[in-house]
Amino acid sequence: MPIMTFQSMSDAAILREIGERLKQARLHRNMTQATLSNLIGVSRRTIQKSEEGEVSTLKTLIALLRGLGLLDQLDLLLPKAPPSAHQPLKLDGKVRQRASGAGRKSRLS
Repeated sequence: MPIMTFQSMSDAAILREIGERLKQARLHRNMTQATLSNLIGVSRRTIQKSEEGEVSTLKTLIALLRGLGLLDQLDLLLPKAPPSAHQPLKLDGKVRQRASGAGRKSRLS
């Protein structure tokens, strides 16, 4: 049986997988949905929907991760991008705010 990767999954399937992982993390900590909902200040129905793959907001996801003691996992999800070698010269010490769009056509073609 082939292993499914996130690349090969639909957005809905990824949300269901995230929901299942949240549920397993909660059960691993022997927490009820009610306990977790009280801990993070959302309704039990919000926990239930999140575990069904219907995480409604990023704020809810962050609260769930915090309540489950998994907030540090965000570094694995989206690590900080290292600065490019030539970026400091171009920006003269400023922080980049926008993408130039250059090279967009080549990636979309």
